[in-house]
Amino acid sequence: FYLSTVVILASSAVVQLALVSTRRGNTARVPLLLAITLALGLVFAWSQFQGWSQLVERGNFVVGKVLQSSGTYGTDYTITRNGVPLVLEEGEFFLPDDVERRKPLNAELNEQQNTASSYFYVLTAAHLAHLVFGLLA
Repeated sequence: FYLSTVVILASSAVVQLALVSTRRGNTARVPLLLAITLALGLVFAWSQFQGWSQLVERGNFVVGKVLQSSGTYGTDYTITRNGVPLVLEEGEFFLPDDVERRKPLNAELNEQQNTASSYFYVLTAAHLAHLVFGLLA
């Protein structure tokens, strides 16, 4: 997503140049500047789709399961219950105060969904919609 940030900043600068050129009466270069803005917008859209593909490859779906199979628990991700991190032992999750490990929480966790990634997808989709409507206007 670093590329998309650079591209969208460059696109903003170029469209600003087109606006300044128009205000100064130098309209000859405006079509070129707008074409560059369009090209940068398309690169931005492409980079967003690439970023989404990378997120999916890493297990960050729009809506995913709380129990994920990728990553290292405690390093890459942590599952909490009421703000308390769960303990993972031999593939099963327990509350920290279940010292005898009698009540695994896996069945309960397997039914729950993780919607955290969906906020990111919605945010980037909103940027793409903004881009499309800006180009159509």
